[in-house]
Amino acid sequence: MSSSANNSPLGRPSRPAWYQSIAKFENPNILKSSWQIINTLIPYFFLWYVIIRAMQAGYPYWVILLLTVPAGLFMVRLFILFHDCAHQSFFSSKRANQIFGYISGVLTFAAYEKWRASHWRHHATVADLDRRGSGDFWIMTKDEYLESSKWKRWVYRLARNPFIVFGLGPIFIFLVYQRFPIWAQSKKRT
Repeated sequence: MSSSANNSPLGRPSRPAWYQSIAKFENPNILKSSWQIINTLIPYFFLWYVIIRAMQAGYPYWVILLLTVPAGLFMVRLFILFHDCAHQSFFSSKRANQIFGYISGVLTFAAYEKWRASHWRHHATVADLDRRGSGDFWIMTKDEYLESSKWKRWVYRLARNPFIVFGLGPIFIFLVYQRFPIWAQSKKRT
């Protein structure tokens, strides 16, 4: 163990030395935030304009599909900015985070207030076996897994397949689950 991870004189764990090197990134910077919005939204909208014009001009679908790949990547980038707004870390102003959160939420198909509340719940309960089931990924202990039926084990393992986690799962969450308020209702607050 390095000396930077030793306990402080009061017995509390001290922060590793590398924390100091990233401290400058802890506070929002309006110039950097604005630049990130510009270098994300302009290419995003430009690509969708090109896609629409290509469709109108009758280009083959494979060309249009190729154009949707970078557009999709910019949408992911936009969701990252949306995520930072939900953490109130993109701008120093709570109102600015909220306004851009609403705008980026519309563009990424995520209701800002609902997503923010469930994401905070996720951070409060993730990996906490006593508060499972709200805003987290399904997790079982080894004993629970071993005591489960073959069917439940298979479903549990299937849920962790990268094709599900990074493909079908997000598609279901964003395009189906969040569209029906009855499914997306908040569970009892923990």
